[in-house]
Amino acid sequence: GAIGLTAAKVGEAKIMAQAADDILMAYPPVHPARCEGLAQLARSKTVRVGIDSTFAADSLASAARGAGSTIGILVDLDVGHHRTGVQSPAESLALARHVSCSSGLRLDGIMFFPGHLSHGPPDSITQKLSAISGLIDEVLGLWEKSGMEARIVSGGSTPTALKSHLIRGLTEIRPGTYVFN
Repeated sequence: GAIGLTAAKVGEAKIMAQAADDILMAYPPVHPARCEGLAQLARSKTVRVGIDSTFAADSLASAARGAGSTIGILVDLDVGHHRTGVQSPAESLALARHVSCSSGLRLDGIMFFPGHLSHGPPDSITQKLSAISGLIDEVLGLWEKSGMEARIVSGGSTPTALKSHLIRGLTEIRPGTYVFN
């Protein structure tokens, strides 16, 4: 059932593109050379990037226009890990609006990473996933009211993979280290 692969760096994305036609770059590149590398890759592959700023959106849009390609965007929402992501549903909507007006970019949806839920009693993780589900519902509702659509809701982690069904609206999961058990 897997249709794509997730990468953390442009070099990884290029390697993964040898095995898959659908690549998600989980961290936003902002350096022009990295953006250009993804834009070139997007000429022949489906490339999506998780972003949390208009700066990243503008950098990717410029590179995509220069390469004559389109890069799909997932607005990254911080659900508690505090590594990347916008901090509120309102910020996610503002960034989605910015992306939807940027030539070279295509708004595909949202992403999140509950990596902070790697430890703790199962009941605690279940409760925290329920809170994340509520936040995702809030974001999706706000987007819908504003005429925006999140066709992709991408989330998850290896520790939460078996409980991904607790997050309503989730369309794909990204367990990363599961292959190592």
